[in-house]
Amino acid sequence: MKKNKLFRSAFVFIVLVLIVVAGSVVSCNKTPQQTVESEGVYAGSESCKMCHERFYELWEPSHHGKAMQPITAAFLKDEIVPHDKWEYVGGMYYKVVFEGDSIFYLESSEPDGDVARKLPVVWALGGKNVYYFQTPWEGGRLQTLPLAYDLNRNEWYNNPSSGVRHFDDPMVQDSAVEWTHSLFTFNTTCHSCHVSQLEKNYNEETNEYHTIWKEPGINCETCHGPSQKHVEVCMEAAKKGVEPENLEIIMTSKFTKEEHNSSCAPCHAKMSPVTGSYPPAEDFYDHFDLIGMENPDFYPDGRDLGENYTMGTWEQSKCLESDNMHCVVCHTSSGRYRFKNVENPNMACASCHADNVTNFEAHTHHKDNGEVLCVSCHMPKTEFARMIRSDHSMRPPMPAASIKFGSPNACNICHDDKSNEWANKHVTEWKGKDYQEETLYYGQLVKEGRANNYARLDEMLKMIEEERPNAFFAASMIRILQGNDSEKKWPVLRKLAIDSEHPMVRSAAVNSLDINVTPETKEILIQAAQDKIRSVRVGVGAALAAFPEDMFTADEMPFRKKAFEEYKASITARPDSWSSHYNRGNFEYRLGEMQEALKSFEKASMLEPEVIGPYVNASLIHSVQGNHMKADASLRTALELDPDNAAVNVNYGLLMGEMNRFDEAKKAYLKALESDP
Repeated sequence: MKKNKLFRSAFVFIVLVLIVVAGSVVSCNKTPQQTVESEGVYAGSESCKMCHERFYELWEPSHHGKAMQPITAAFLKDEIVPHDKWEYVGGMYYKVVFEGDSIFYLESSEPDGDVARKLPVVWALGGKNVYYFQTPWEGGRLQTLPLAYDLNRNEWYNNPSSGVRHFDDPMVQDSAVEWTHSLFTFNTTCHSCHVSQLEKNYNEETNEYHTIWKEPGINCETCHGPSQKHVEVCMEAAKKGVEPENLEIIMTSKFTKEEHNSSCAPCHAKMSPVTGSYPPAEDFYDHFDLIGMENPDFYPDGRDLGENYTMGTWEQSKCLESDNMHCVVCHTSSGRYRFKNVENPNMACASCHADNVTNFEAHTHHKDNGEVLCVSCHMPKTEFARMIRSDHSMRPPMPAASIKFGSPNACNICHDDKSNEWANKHVTEWKGKDYQEETLYYGQLVKEGRANNYARLDEMLKMIEEERPNAFFAASMIRILQGNDSEKKWPVLRKLAIDSEHPMVRSAAVNSLDINVTPETKEILIQAAQDKIRSVRVGVGAALAAFPEDMFTADEMPFRKKAFEEYKASITARPDSWSSHYNRGNFEYRLGEMQEALKSFEKASMLEPEVIGPYVNASLIHSVQGNHMKADASLRTALELDPDNAAVNVNYGLLMGEMNRFDEAKKAYLKALESDP
């Protein structure tokens, strides 16, 4: 079976690193059941139509409204074309057939061979660039089938293979994930952004789902909250011919900039959840932490390599600094681009950049004929896994960064017959200076940090301290440096944990303080435990577990206890995610609760057998308990998954030394050195 090396490689850098990834939900009912509502009653989008018909008609056919669709005769006629050939995916061949108003996937060991399985399709997910198709699966799951439909090319394609990354770093490799993997399970990855008012109903004991939702797609109440009371007060007021004193609904028109961005971000960000759900208008960082450039899905200069959705590049944009800029300035609440059909789409930028729009040809060195727009250069489109996305950092083209880091730039996306050097010559001549220097400088620091090259640690720390070039880069660098234990780090991180205005920076700082077990750091963490943002407080709970109980005064103990409770709540909010149990095991290990930690690691391995972290950490507990046989078995499982992994080989060498098997210890240490000098 193919191994997804990237999926595992996230855990090789340090033993006992705390990792959180998104986990989720699913339903295989063709007609979803009524949800059980805990806070207010959801009336459904149809109830909005009577009074808000214009908005309903804009929403209903939108990508939000159609984010999840049942398979119908109309869908087959209007949205996709039949597929008449076999495709090889993960060791088997697949073919899509239409039968009446239904779709089936045929599975065979060879083209035109005997059909091993006939898999029904009950839902289509997506619709902007791609349709992914869902089939009922064991344990109440919906599974994404191996062939997806590319709407831009009108063709079927191998979905798992489309997601393989092209990393330049030989230490970070990737390969196709099996389509039956939990990463392709609707329940664990896709649910929260494709259906509305969903209840997961996951049974941890049986590992089964009984998931229900109110409506497929993202409906009005996703952003406006439950509307039944709103409908009732408006109907009552209409009878009396008066206007309601309280509309009893969340008014997005009154949102602040932060509320707009936060409400869009949960579905448009690569993030780590710290709660089980997101109520509209609440702070994004109260429910999630944003994935940064510690993840190799970003190039070192911050451009998209893999899939990062939108918020990661938006956090890099200088436009974000404007008091007047947020998602709904350029996009409607139904997800459309506001300026697509206006006479001059560049007017979208004119409020802040009037001179450049007025003097378009002088600014761009391109004719103002409608073929090249502001967004062509500042928001170039790139493609990954058949998904076309716009760069929301809104930076100018940087061909020098393409030369240095391999990242894309707008010039060569259009002029694909020219070299990056050709583009770089032109832009530097036009601007009269190298405006790319800052990006090249910070990108190089990121690249060196990722490679554990700390020769310029002082410059990296200055970048962090000054939050340059922006908070997103600074927070990313804090995380990148987690494996570095230089004493120079701690004063910088302690200060930012309290003083930074950006919650992503504060969260990164507190999460990195867990290996600096000193009175000074403890005092900072106690202060940070009172932070107004939950993702910061959750990080404090994880970090404080490394501090012995006798370090805390009687006055500090309540803060410690509350931080622990909030952290435990965050990691149990998604019990169907292996990482929740892995993180819980790490937490219990630090508190000395060895048997509980062992159970958590075993649960993590049960949910995701191909991740090495739980095996490595379970082996540590077995070793501490003197059970070298079980420690050996656990590490051997990890080595079977990734024989070259440096962390696993180091741990194996330690274990062999404890067992006086010195030849094997030496062999493991040499392997670790070979893998990661």
